Amino acid sequence: ACATPASAPAQNLRVRSGESIAAALELATPGTVIEVEPGVYHEALVVDKPVRPMAAGKVRPVIDGDCQTRLTVSIVSSGVTLRRLKVVGASEGFGNYPAQVDFNQVNTGRARGLIVKDTCDAQYGINIFDTGPVDIVNNEALRKYATSRGAVFAPVSGDAAQKAAFPAVQANAWL
Repeated sequence: ACATPASAPAQNLRVRSGESIAAALELATPGTVIEVEPGVYHEALVVDKPVRPMAAGKVRPVIDGDCQTRLTVSIVSSGVTLRRLKVVGASEGFGNYPAQVDFNQVNTGRARGLIVKDTCDAQYGINIFDTGPVDIVNNEALRKYATSRGAVFAPVSGDAAQKAAFPAVQANAWL
């Protein structure tokens, strides 16, 4: 099945459950917003133009590589933003460095509010290799990991910032 235009501006495409996100990527032009409705999409994607695949509503759609691919979502274009998606299903056995999401040799990119889960045996959730700045925003797993190592995720300054950061400095200082 093929994606159909959304009722919003011409630069939007909507993918309904049972349709293909890959088909929408083929139709998309740079800057297109691809709104993905809730459902499970059994496919691996290569995003090769600056587009913005995102959930069409509050419920995250699931992109599932079904343990049959090295990369469930491969980003090979700068300027791609993934937003509010759940990505699973990358697996070893199909090449080195399997990942749910892979940004490779891009100048910019953004992963905002993603859920990535290892349902097979992938080595990485989000892999970023040989890139310029790639923003990972509102990712709970990253927040937990960084917080456990002393990162501060609150806008603080002055004495409050020093007090918040001191335990990490103390734990990691070379004595």
